[in-house]
Amino acid sequence: MSGRNFDHRKQWLVIRIKELAAGFAIDVCAYAVMSNHYHLVLHVDLADAKSWSDEEVIKRWTALFPSNGKLIETLYLNRKSKTAQKQLHKKIEERRSRLSDISWFMRCLNESFARRAN
Repeated sequence: MSGRNFDHRKQWLVIRIKELAAGFAIDVCAYAVMSNHYHLVLHVDLADAKSWSDEEVIKRWTALFPSNGKLIETLYLNRKSKTAQKQLHKKIEERRSRLSDISWFMRCLNESFARRAN
């Protein structure tokens, strides 16, 4: 309609899908990117997420959300305190849950794409 070509955006989407799949406990079984929408077939691997050590959860979360990982990093460094241990455990389990949640996966995909496109 506008005469403008947005095919380069398809590659943005494919790259972001691969980045998110590497961090989340979600397997991308298939995908199709069309000119104005996309389809994904996803599988949540809960066993994989549950097998991650706390350090692995922190590593994956901070790779996807570098600025958001500061709290967990701080709590991890201060883990000798009982209060910090409890907070750390709570935050890690919350992040582990999010890293195995399709809604969070889609949120990250759509939000990053919208920010870049606009």
